[in-house]
Amino acid sequence: MPNIHIREIPQEVYNGIKAAAHEAGRSVSAQIRSILADSVSFRRSPVEIARAIEEIRASYSPEKGSRRDLDRFLNEDRDR
Repeated sequence: MPNIHIREIPQEVYNGIKAAAHEAGRSVSAQIRSILADSVSFRRSPVEIARAIEEIRASYSPEKGSRRDLDRFLNEDRDR
């Protein structure tokens, strides 16, 4: 597995990574690997984004109601 050496990380960035690692119960190295993996895994091409949008649009059913209907329902429920 390749290694990466990073120089001159600002102290506040290191402290933030260290705190997040502690909260997640892992080492600083494991936390950095997780951050790097997450930053790469969420990248999508414009074509993939367009396909996802079309899938969402195709799955929308007007008879299920709109966002406005959902908001009205939630507000009515809160007013009870």
